Amino acid sequence: VNYYVSAAIQYAEQVLSGEILACKWTKAACRRQLDDLKLAGSDKDYPYEFDIDEAEYVCRFIELLPHVKGKWVGEKIKLEPWQIFIITTVFGWYSKADNSRRFRTVYIEVPRKNAKSTLTSGVSLYMLTGDNEPGAEIYSAATTRDQARIVFETARLMAKSDAGFRKRFGVAVLEHSIYETINAGKY
Repeated sequence: VNYYVSAAIQYAEQVLSGEILACKWTKAACRRQLDDLKLAGSDKDYPYEFDIDEAEYVCRFIELLPHVKGKWVGEKIKLEPWQIFIITTVFGWYSKADNSRRFRTVYIEVPRKNAKSTLTSGVSLYMLTGDNEPGAEIYSAATTRDQARIVFETARLMAKSDAGFRKRFGVAVLEHSIYETINAGKY
């Protein structure tokens, strides 16, 4: 069952039909994703492949993490359709030539109070632990140190509050860093 990928496709179709209001850049991203999925399925010479299992895994991983702020504190994260679209698009595509990720830089601009820190913290913890990259290095950056600290602190609290997560991935949570001992990663 491809729950997340199906939800992402439905989101893209709703954006393009006008059912979900969106800017021209979101519409362009939705159009590209749907077109590329068709090409990947029909053109053997298309240079990229879409790994449904990987796209699904990242979303499942993030939805196992807890909210650490606000009225949902302690509850598991529930990704919104726009978040699922971004995650499945970014993490689903790979180059056929060398199996590297197609997308390596992501720009997301949404208004305040749309869980950007929660989403980014979940992705950061995935990149640290679930991506199986030896020696992964994760950094939070922003225009000020305090802003960068928000995302790190959210990830730190997520990891600190979930003993199963720490045990499964060999995570040590310190005041100013998070270490993943299985692949020697750090945040």
